Amino acid sequence: MAVALLASLPGVALADCIDDAAAYHGVNAQVLRAIGYQESHLNPQAHNRNRNGSEDLGMFQINTIHLPELARYGIGRQMLYDPCVSAYVAAWHLARKVALHGNSWHAIGAYHSESPGENGIYARAVAGILDRKLAARAGTPAAQARPAEPVRTPLQDAAAPMRPVVLRHAPQTGEPRGQADDPWLDAMLTELNHGARLRDRFTR
Repeated sequence: MAVALLASLPGVALADCIDDAAAYHGVNAQVLRAIGYQESHLNPQAHNRNRNGSEDLGMFQINTIHLPELARYGIGRQMLYDPCVSAYVAAWHLARKVALHGNSWHAIGAYHSESPGENGIYARAVAGILDRKLAARAGTPAAQARPAEPVRTPLQDAAAPMRPVVLRHAPQTGEPRGQADDPWLDAMLTELNHGARLRDRFTR
């Protein structure tokens, strides 16, 4: 699919860009949201300079190494500070890792690094965020959120198949979207006030 040129788009109030991006790229929205929390606590202005000279930009800490490829889709450096752009790029990046590694914790860890050690540590960190979210929803301590399991190494966990994560219930009539979710992780709501539908910038 060709990359669409800029076209006018009326603002969509309270559009959840994370859900929209995840649905478009076929990744789990709650996993994507947990990655955003791990990367920046969902801070759209987050910026980090790495020892190798690259930089991580925006809410999903997109590394500047991807800028040449993103330029093909009309996405430049400053656009990565927009939370909706960041969410779409993150979902695109995660989907490529899932295509490479399967629907696994290894794919989630690969969002951050392909290095086995760092991959496993990152996957466990994201799993911990999801566990805390499940515990908050159930009203139980995070340590009790999942059944006791044998002690495993980060690498074992990273290689294990990803458990299904189903956290969002269908909203009741009149219930604002996202009300059922704990605000520290789920309140990423923003207006789409861009010049083009972000989904049209990406090939599937």
